Amino acid sequence: MRTKLVSALVTIGLLAAAGFAAVSARRLGPQPPPSGPLADALGDRVVKLMETSFREAVSGRAEPVRCAARPFGARPENLSRAAQATTIYAWVFCRAERTGRTLHTPVAVRLDGEPALRMPEKGPADERSVRRVFPADVRDNLRATRHDDLATAV
Repeated sequence: MRTKLVSALVTIGLLAAAGFAAVSARRLGPQPPPSGPLADALGDRVVKLMETSFREAVSGRAEPVRCAARPFGARPENLSRAAQATTIYAWVFCRAERTGRTLHTPVAVRLDGEPALRMPEKGPADERSVRRVFPADVRDNLRATRHDDLATAV
């Protein structure tokens, strides 16, 4: 009797662990990048914030900037409208209109509460900086998303 009880408890424990592992694996798996009208709307939100609230990140002063953005992820996952986004992950290219200074980097834009901008402090080539800003499930998209053409859109 005692052996059956131990076996049952071990089985329940293994099933619970397997279920947790399956849920964790799904959460940590790659997130597909936004596409179509949703990607356009997310990109528009990032551009608007970069050109207004975050323009000093481009030139160090409050001068007009022009930006283009290409999103490669968002939170929450599986959103259907840009208005639902609490965080948008995107490549941006911005150019300051007076000085001509440029910014070409991936960014994380937090939208819940006061908008906040984060970017890899040592640039997108520094893996440690990238890991501090971008969750694992969007990092592959960061590397795979084409962004070299953004400068032509500004």
